[in-house]
Amino acid sequence: AASVSSCGDSPFSGVLDYKWSIFENGVEQLYLISISKDKSRYLLPSYSLIASSVYTVKATVTIRGTAKSSSASTTIIVTAGSIHAVVRGGIKKSMRVLTTIDVDASSSFDQDKYGLTGTNAGLEFSWG
Repeated sequence: AASVSSCGDSPFSGVLDYKWSIFENGVEQLYLISISKDKSRYLLPSYSLIASSVYTVKATVTIRGTAKSSSASTTIIVTAGSIHAVVRGGIKKSMRVLTTIDVDASSSFDQDKYGLTGTNAGLEFSWG
């Protein structure tokens, strides 16, 4: 049960129902489902939204058993994460003349690609 102030002197006491919707470019994203156990909150797991995208989240609250409702929305701007170059073995390496050296940056990662590194994260490497 919830208590909400009303225009009169007596507060409302009843059950509120919550409906959440999320849109990208005006299209509802039905695959994005809240994992919150509290219906008054909308919670998405990490990496659910796409980097460099803009979403609108809309909440509609209805007093159960009535036609009374109200809606509010907010805009979420998902900024792109950074790319981190990682060279195994640290910043200094030593070698002898006429030997080969392996400089490995395959652990480099993109913050927007969870659990992926190197070429699996879509990274390309150039040495210069």
